[in-house]
Amino acid sequence: MRFFKLLLGGVFVSLVFSLTLSIPTFAQDPNSEPNAADVVAPTATSEPAVYVRGVVKSVVSEGTETQAGYMVDYQNLLIEIVQGADKGQSYTIENSTSNGLSAVQHLHAGDALVLTKMTDARGTNYYIVDNYRLPGILLVALVFFVLAAVLGRRHGVMATVGLGVSVAILAFGVAPAIARGVNPVLAVAIGSVIIAISSMLLAHSFNKRTNLALLATLVTLAIAFVLSALAIKYGLLLGTGGDENVVLQVATNPNFSLKGLLLAGMVIGVLGVLDDVTTAQVASVAEIQEAGNGQFTALELYRRGFTVGREHIASLINTLALAYVGASFPLFLLFLSAGGPPAWVVLNSESVAEEIVRALVGGASLMLAVPISTIFAAVAFARITNKNP
Repeated sequence: MRFFKLLLGGVFVSLVFSLTLSIPTFAQDPNSEPNAADVVAPTATSEPAVYVRGVVKSVVSEGTETQAGYMVDYQNLLIEIVQGADKGQSYTIENSTSNGLSAVQHLHAGDALVLTKMTDARGTNYYIVDNYRLPGILLVALVFFVLAAVLGRRHGVMATVGLGVSVAILAFGVAPAIARGVNPVLAVAIGSVIIAISSMLLAHSFNKRTNLALLATLVTLAIAFVLSALAIKYGLLLGTGGDENVVLQVATNPNFSLKGLLLAGMVIGVLGVLDDVTTAQVASVAEIQEAGNGQFTALELYRRGFTVGREHIASLINTLALAYVGASFPLFLLFLSAGGPPAWVVLNSESVAEEIVRALVGGASLMLAVPISTIFAAVAFARITNKNP
């Protein structure tokens, strides 16, 4: 195992070093001027927004009104503030949007809301931000944790802890670093390695199988970076497929690398499934060797293990594609609606092309993880057999 520990450390150092050298490839020209249309005009000086919770006490009035020549629905609601300095106070607030309210956007007595308190030259006013849905989300999270604990027992609990650590690394490490101007590629490269190591060791503990799976994960992760970079380059992707990307660039830094952010997102998507592939393959090879009483050579172990891996690959292709389609299903329907542009124009658009490339790169990386992890496991477990016939 000494060889694999040294190789594991070498992969980590090589990954960080190579990605550090590749930063100029993804960075935008620091001397470039932002487009005039992308610059947000400064607003009048105002106090920072304050967010509080409120509850609809009653619907004061509702109907339709004319906005920009169109008839749109509106509601006037009596809302009680249940948090903050104005707790217990009630205000009449209008519920409306620029496009009018749909049926599901109409509010009723008892609905919990998130409000923002804005103080500016016009005075202090409350505005509706969104429904308050955290209690429901926490209930779903509780069900998830209970299932993980009951069905997975210790491994399930530790995997949940690993999930929390992964989210914390992204929320308090990677994201703030990118917001401060660190190149997204470098930030995600380092964050991904830390996430892989921490989540896998927490979920599966420190043992030979986990070490082999971790090694295969890091090697595949490095390949995923390369594949993503090539796909972005030759797919002529700019990273502008989502409006939030451009808003983020304007809000943080005009020279923010949208291509780097796109690449980082691709790799994080791969990392989320990579653990499953590598640990399953290593475990399969180990069980095959154990079932054969330790008599299989490395070549025979690889052959038998990869037979199992082919079944995994077949399921991965369909699963990953549907996962990405499901995540962007409204966009998928919008572009395929009647009267829209031809199919080739839809496929060529930046927003759709990004999702297609994301799914293809993710699928290719996960498929490569199968032979990589199988090779590592076959060599490692066959060596033990050779030493102890």
